[in-house]
Amino acid sequence: MNLSIRRVLAVIALTVGTALAGVGPVGATQAKLTDDAFDFGNSPAQNFGTNTRFAFAGVANGYVKFDLSGLPGGTAGADVAKANLRLWIQEVVNPGTFNVSRVTSAWTESTVTFNTRPTIGSVEVAGVAFTAADQAKFIEIDVTQVVKDWLDGVLTNDGLAIVQGSPGSVATFDSKENKDTSHEPALDIELLGTGAQGPPGPEGPEGPEGPEGPAGADGAQGPPGPPGNDGAQGPPGNDGAPGNDGAEGPPGPTGPEGPAGPPGSSLNTRQVALLRWYQNNGSGITVPTGTRPAAVAFEGNRIYVANRLANTVTRIRVRDHAVTATLAVGTTPRGLAFDGANIWVSNTGSNDLSKIDFDGTVFGPFAVGTAPRGIAFGGTSIWVVNGGSNDVSQVRVSDGMLLGTTAVGTAPRGIAFDGSRMWVANSGDGDIDLIRVTTGNVVGSVTAGTSPVAIAYDGANMWVVNAGDNAVQKIRASDGMSLGTVAVGTDPADVVFDGVAVWVVNSTANTVTKIRASDSTVLGTFSTGTTPVAIAFDGASVWIANTNDDTVSKQ
Repeated sequence: MNLSIRRVLAVIALTVGTALAGVGPVGATQAKLTDDAFDFGNSPAQNFGTNTRFAFAGVANGYVKFDLSGLPGGTAGADVAKANLRLWIQEVVNPGTFNVSRVTSAWTESTVTFNTRPTIGSVEVAGVAFTAADQAKFIEIDVTQVVKDWLDGVLTNDGLAIVQGSPGSVATFDSKENKDTSHEPALDIELLGTGAQGPPGPEGPEGPEGPEGPAGADGAQGPPGPPGNDGAQGPPGNDGAPGNDGAEGPPGPTGPEGPAGPPGSSLNTRQVALLRWYQNNGSGITVPTGTRPAAVAFEGNRIYVANRLANTVTRIRVRDHAVTATLAVGTTPRGLAFDGANIWVSNTGSNDLSKIDFDGTVFGPFAVGTAPRGIAFGGTSIWVVNGGSNDVSQVRVSDGMLLGTTAVGTAPRGIAFDGSRMWVANSGDGDIDLIRVTTGNVVGSVTAGTSPVAIAYDGANMWVVNAGDNAVQKIRASDGMSLGTVAVGTDPADVVFDGVAVWVVNSTANTVTKIRASDSTVLGTFSTGTTPVAIAFDGASVWIANTNDDTVSKQ
């Protein structure tokens, strides 16, 4: 089943095996895998039950469920020798640990979403470690006790959850829908030989005499004999060990000055304590892109960057920051969105969309309104704001067909999905229009600040970038009430939520502001490249498009 994630996908293989000491297992019975799926907080209403892999991350959990009815009738927990959870690691995005927890409410792979996710109980196995060396290998975890509890009725069998352990850890696994590798989740249960003892058989004839056995152990030592005569004097022994060091002598004269060493790096001591080895300005990796990068998006394994003047999209592998493709799209690409399988590109200059699949094939163009820019996925369709025609286009994911057009305010720029409605930031009117995705109708309007240009959802609130106020505004999604504003840098341009904090890029100040979502506290302001205009989250780090440097940087 894969976090924005390109298949934020799921692949879990469960195997239960290994005998209890002193009792021989009869053999393994494989339980039938019935469900595997994952949820994803950045697409809270989307179901990923048919994806060919899954991932765990800070905003995603994986789930698996097995049918134990194939075990012999009457099998109880005491009949189980051992149970191991085995997972095929498809890709290690960020090494670390994950936990395996009990699921305590019902779910199915065809309906589960982030909004309908099941409840998760106690951790069954904590801190399962994985590294880059574990990629394309199985990893096994002992889950014997939870299988026994299922069989004994202590716990209803609602399956297991794969949950992020250490912060920032991300990995993807094969699912049963992946027919290329056939590394689907499997639950093998080894049972003990516990049948009733049969009656004794008749006594057999006496066998032939066996071969002589090995010599027995030495007996106890006898009493000492009388002392013998003194022997001749032996040769002198080896030198003894050196004695302890004497007292330190007076210091010698100062030697000549050595050559100057290379300049040292200035490390942020707080980041070092947190095991995040960044420099004082918080900057990490910088990757060259095409000319004038204007948008950035994550699809589970790779970052995509739209290059406005090059009419291309740069694809970057997150694991090693390698540029793996440069793909030609329409004219003046300005927006990117991920639908769970494809990246969609809004081409402002050619008034159309491009679609890029996992293999890098580009489809389209698909015509929309005038000067399309902001773009978002609504669970079943792609929605794009057309700044030149003051409307929003709804496009079918499967074939790019235009399903409808909704009129909104003046100069719409940003768009975000809250699970049932699209929020459209009208930069010319200073307000937000709300569109019901099931009908395409505007169902409300919310007042924003001056020139709202971007918007992001944190699961409960909308964060609106008001470029004319140099501030970001927090709006409660349930009723549209403004909960306050937070001052940021000059000319803020884009915003993203990382599961805990909101990040805002300030295009003229060349900074990014980090804000704690729960209480709107500014946690820090960090330097970026020149003219940062777009930002995305990969499950562990944020990626920033620096348009005047022709780079994307990782924070």
